[in-house]
Amino acid sequence: VAHYFTNNSPLRKGTLVMLDVGAKVSGYSADLTRTYAVGKPTKRMQAVHGAVQRAQHEITDMLKPGLSIEEYQTRVDAIVKREMIGLNIIENVEDEKGYRRHFPYAVSHGLGVDLHDALGRPSEFQPGMVITVEPGIHLADEKIGVRIEDDILITENGYRNLSAKLTTDL
Repeated sequence: VAHYFTNNSPLRKGTLVMLDVGAKVSGYSADLTRTYAVGKPTKRMQAVHGAVQRAQHEITDMLKPGLSIEEYQTRVDAIVKREMIGLNIIENVEDEKGYRRHFPYAVSHGLGVDLHDALGRPSEFQPGMVITVEPGIHLADEKIGVRIEDDILITENGYRNLSAKLTTDL
């Protein structure tokens, strides 16, 4: 699942731990997620993490003012599906059910005074907006879940990753 409300299991070597951390600074929200290995990760864990990391970088790099939200979502879906196909999770881009089973949430949400800010429901990205970029791949049957989330400011010419100093490495 995307979020836990209660989980008091001990950390075990050979597993992944996903940290979804929120904060408030001067009345504004921050929201970050990182996935780390406890001990040495398996090759499959490394492959899934690498796929999410590549997707997250590619998705973030497309952000700029004027990009329509609709085009953004279409391109996000293509990027994450491509990574899932490469991991043999889904067979083709038409497998919407499989895609959503392994990526069951939106890739982005606005950040502002509220943690999930509507930002006025814009049709395109505009300078001054702050959003999350948080692709993930969740394989319940393999007990592997990876999500990487950064907070991104849309600037006049592109974007600024406000959480870039916190590594996304496994």
